[in-house]
Amino acid sequence: MKKVLFIVIIVLTTVVYFSGCKKDDLNELQGNTDIALNQVGNEFRGGIGINDTYGNIPPYSCEIVASKDGIATVEVIYDLKAVPELAFIDNLIPAELKDAQGRLNARGDVKMTSEGIMDYTNLDKAPFTAIKYDAKVGDKYTLTKSNGQTITRTVTAKSETDDFEWGLMLIKTTTVEQDSRIPGISKIVYRFNHKFGLVYAEVVAEDGSKFSAYVNPQNY
Repeated sequence: MKKVLFIVIIVLTTVVYFSGCKKDDLNELQGNTDIALNQVGNEFRGGIGINDTYGNIPPYSCEIVASKDGIATVEVIYDLKAVPELAFIDNLIPAELKDAQGRLNARGDVKMTSEGIMDYTNLDKAPFTAIKYDAKVGDKYTLTKSNGQTITRTVTAKSETDDFEWGLMLIKTTTVEQDSRIPGISKIVYRFNHKFGLVYAEVVAEDGSKFSAYVNPQNY
């Protein structure tokens, strides 16, 4: 299994980008950055699930701690040691991304606009598109790593109706699947909404087990 926000950046986005990357031409994002999602102090809350079970699993802490020129810095804190089933993920996270208590304690940069989301969580801090809200099924976003390999995010579904349960609401989502270069991890799946941003992410292991998180911004 593995890491997101914003990316990214929630617990689900910390492990994938430990190899340097370089920018591809598709990784450009326009739109208004003066939106509530980008505000310092905005918190992203939600339950963590293992194989669709969400009971008695500690929630994560995810908050925007800085914002400049449309780029928000997101801090994620999560104690993976508190959940034995997450030991595999905990072992993938390097020591420099943990605090004195051994918790995941990491920061990453994300650009959120009225037109989509991109993150800068690879070692080279290169922009990598996560979603463009006008995307069509089949669209792909790629990032070329320094070793010549690429990471690909593919739009695999887009709601036409409010069909995704999110809190007490049903909302439309666009689903993006990312391939994995991590042993034991099959893929990472993200769901985005044009108003709420990233609303759900899951890591699918090669044995079929899943680690997932709902993401609920307090300001949007």
